[in-house]
Amino acid sequence: MNFFHRLENPFTVEVIAREGNRGPLPPPEDQSVKTLYIRRLNSSVLEQDIRDHFCPYGEIESIVIFPHRGGTCAFLTYTTRLAAEKAMLELSSWTDINDQRLKLLWGPPEEWQHKMTGAAISSTQEVGGSSSNTADDLVTKLGYSLEKL
Repeated sequence: MNFFHRLENPFTVEVIAREGNRGPLPPPEDQSVKTLYIRRLNSSVLEQDIRDHFCPYGEIESIVIFPHRGGTCAFLTYTTRLAAEKAMLELSSWTDINDQRLKLLWGPPEEWQHKMTGAAISSTQEVGGSSSNTADDLVTKLGYSLEKL
């Protein structure tokens, strides 16, 4: 089974996040992946803060901020795979923005990102800002019930 097929299960994402404390994760085999998954965002971190922090590693194609499992996360997509690898390697799976410790993981391929970000918030809204979509809404949109988590 492909690694990204296991990302269907939100529990798998949590396990990967906990186990990823040992330095940068190796890049996925899928060479089309050029996205980093940023976890543990709060209201002190704006999209521009993320952009400013990650742009030294390469040109950024997009940043999508979305609620996920009671918190806020982001997908940061570079224009090249090399830039994503450089950022992951140099930041070693953790980085600080505005005194907030953020966890970095490899993002899923683009087709999986749409499933996780069905409730994406505006790119100009504060990361921790209010949204009518909750983590429960996102889980429901992904086709999972809370009992399965």
